[in-house]
Amino acid sequence: MINNYEITYKQSLRKIMCYQVQKSIILFFLNISYKENKMKVSTYFESYVTKDFQKHLRYLIYQKPNQVIRQNAADFGVDEQTIFFGGHNWQNYKRDISDIPLDQKELFIISLFTIVVIDLNMHAHFREYYPVFRRKTMYPKFGWSGFGIHIVKPKKLLSIPVDQENLTFAGFDEHSTYYADYFFDSFDRFFTMNNIPITPEQFFQALLTDPDFQVANTDKNMIFEKLYFSLYNRLTKGD
Repeated sequence: MINNYEITYKQSLRKIMCYQVQKSIILFFLNISYKENKMKVSTYFESYVTKDFQKHLRYLIYQKPNQVIRQNAADFGVDEQTIFFGGHNWQNYKRDISDIPLDQKELFIISLFTIVVIDLNMHAHFREYYPVFRRKTMYPKFGWSGFGIHIVKPKKLLSIPVDQENLTFAGFDEHSTYYADYFFDSFDRFFTMNNIPITPEQFFQALLTDPDFQVANTDKNMIFEKLYFSLYNRLTKGD
C-alpha cells in the first residue's frame, strides 16, 4: 500500500522533472532568428512548441535512474539530471497521451520525436560539444532504467501511435517545408548563441546519414518518411 507521504513525494518529484524539461525546451526554442529573405516560419509549429508543448510535457510519466546508476552516472553515460519517459517500447503510451487534446496529439508526438532525435544525434556525432548542449537542454531520454540504461529507438515514437490509435499525421503534409525551416533556423540561433562551431547543415547531414535514421520499407508513406524528406529537401535546397 502506498501511503500519503509516498504519493506526495512522487507528485513533487514529477513537478521537478516537468519543470526541468519545460525550462530546457523554452531555452532552446524561444529565441529563434528570422531573416527577412527567408520564408516566414509557420505558426503551426512555432506557437505549439513554444507554448502548448510546455504544458503537454507535464503529462509524461518520468522516471529517474536507480540510485546505483545515479551514484555512478558517468560510468553509465548519463548524469545526475537524467530522466526517462516511455518505458519499454513506450509501454506508458496511453497514460502519457491521455490528456493531450485530440487536435494537438500529432503535433505533440512530432515535437517529442524531434527533441529525442536532436539529443541522440548530438551525443552520437558531436560528442565533443555534447556536454555544453546537455547543460543547455537537459532533454529527457526515451527509454527506461533497470539494471542498466535502455534507450528505445526514436522511430517507436511515431509508429506506436499509428499502431495503437491509427493516427494519420495528415496535418503535417501542408506544413512539411515549414517544419524543416523552423528547426534549421532554431539550430542556427542555438549554436551561434552558445558558441558551438556546428552549422545546421552539418548537424542534419549527420542525422540524415545515421544508420538508425534511414527510411525502411516499413516507413513508406508513413510520417517518418515525410519527416525525413522534409529535412532532406531543406538540406539539399540550401539558402
